Amino acid sequence: MEEKRRTRTSTGTNGGCLCTNPQTGIGDLIYLTLSQGWNFPTVEYSAPCNKTDCLERPPISIHQEFSIRIKGNISPAMSHNHVRQVGITGAVITVSTSRTPETDTSGKTVARLLEEQSIPIRHYAVIPDHIEAIRNELFTALKKANCIIINGGTGLTFDDCTIEAVSPLLEKRMDGFGEFFRMKSIQQIGTAAMLSRAVAGTIGGRAVFCIPGSTPAVTLATTELILPEIIHIISHANL
Repeated sequence: MEEKRRTRTSTGTNGGCLCTNPQTGIGDLIYLTLSQGWNFPTVEYSAPCNKTDCLERPPISIHQEFSIRIKGNISPAMSHNHVRQVGITGAVITVSTSRTPETDTSGKTVARLLEEQSIPIRHYAVIPDHIEAIRNELFTALKKANCIIINGGTGLTFDDCTIEAVSPLLEKRMDGFGEFFRMKSIQQIGTAAMLSRAVAGTIGGRAVFCIPGSTPAVTLATTELILPEIIHIISHANL
């Protein structure tokens, strides 16, 4: 098989390509030349190029020389802190024995805040405070969205069981989420913030947040913690 070798020195203003090995296919071996749109730290890159299936990418800035081969599928462009452009879809679950979809102010607030940031809502439900019901609804939401926000049932009363339902299912916990939420809540409700058991983590590359059910609490969590970091979280969870 004849191979051409491309070598470029560039600041990322010229087109690059992603080329496949025609004998093995794109799912097996992929050669990367100056792959525009990929935030690789390169200034000059030399690799075999069979030019059978090139995908043009937008320009990037190039910094130093290296070479790379990737097995399997290619991931989208990612920055130095592992943030990439990923599609975020939302699911809102309200845990309450007294609310209905018509009276669920907190759930509607979460949905509105997500939609204002162009995050579509793929699933919404109001369910009672029962572990099995919470888990079943979460499993449904995980099939439709990658940002699941569960509000309600995080306190200390006898029927608060959201944490008991969700926490054992988390593959990776984000302990900092609960810590930051309680720290910020002190400004609103004082030391009563310690009663909140807000937690977050990931399941199958999707983010799950469990937050208190009051409207001020869901507003605080969504605007100051979830929305600023959700792309970062999903990027890391899918490395």
